[in-house]
Amino acid sequence: MPTVVKVFLTIGGIALVLVAMLHGYHRLRLQWEANNIPIPGQLVQVDGYGVHVFAAGSGAETLVFLAGSGTSGPTTDFKPLWSRLTVTHRIVVVERAGYGFSQRAQGLSRDLPTMLSETRRALQLAGETGPYVLVPHSMAVLEALYWSHQYPDEVRAIVALDPAVPATYEAMSLPPVWALQFMSQLASLGITRLLPLDRKFLEQQGTVLSQYDQALYSAALHRSTLTPNMLDELQSVKDNAGAVGALGPPPGIPVLFFIAHGSGMETSQWQNMLVTYARTLENGQYEQMDAGHYVHHEEPAHIAQRLTSFLESVPAGVSQPPDCDGRDGCGRPEIDG
Repeated sequence: MPTVVKVFLTIGGIALVLVAMLHGYHRLRLQWEANNIPIPGQLVQVDGYGVHVFAAGSGAETLVFLAGSGTSGPTTDFKPLWSRLTVTHRIVVVERAGYGFSQRAQGLSRDLPTMLSETRRALQLAGETGPYVLVPHSMAVLEALYWSHQYPDEVRAIVALDPAVPATYEAMSLPPVWALQFMSQLASLGITRLLPLDRKFLEQQGTVLSQYDQALYSAALHRSTLTPNMLDELQSVKDNAGAVGALGPPPGIPVLFFIAHGSGMETSQWQNMLVTYARTLENGQYEQMDAGHYVHHEEPAHIAQRLTSFLESVPAGVSQPPDCDGRDGCGRPEIDG
């Protein structure tokens, strides 16, 4: 056997052993984390799998947080914002199939009717009643907008965190399926154990996230990175965006958009597309922010204050924009240019 072949076989064998060792360690750590890091909420059974629903606080308004695509641990991800709202509001985080500490849904479509049915059922089983203020991030605004059309009596308002409105998906190109599947396989083998945590997020929220929260953040990352359900969502997202786009803007429901600067997004027109959509809303407001896509990490205090004042300005039953007092992006201003 040629020497070069022997070298490649030896290297390949060592690599396989290392991968097997990493995967074995990953499985052991997953079991340890499941036994030693209790989930903060409750698991309710929906369509044969457990959905993790976390709730805290009390108040007349119930805010339902819906995570954007691929967010491994929604409950911890949203904590910088929801922790500032629990004194005056009831907050609920629903983690979709394959996200956070929810189980994975086998063979279930990730179209909007299915996902919305699961979210509504999870809230019902968890004892959370509407009408709700929906707080979606990024892709989750599609579910929120669809919800407002299908069950408008259940939606008190929508407060969207840098929402990926339908038009954005016409401009964005998604990664090829094979690349996503390859990365998903790496994650299932435990590659995340070799990668550093997002120290920027943890350091930004050092006074908000306890040691338990940081352990939850780490456990969710290793458990729910690029899961099959997340990949199925991505493969369905353009169809979902098209379905929401065909419905048009939500029917008179108060809406507030927090719009990031768009740096790092796949389209240079990110801000313009969100502003254009916001200006079509019958009862809408928006605010452009000097922040990245995860605006609730960078400006949670401001968002909490603005969200609260927004809800106070649009009492239940209001179907026309309130007096905006000249605030940026309130109501339906003319589109520049």
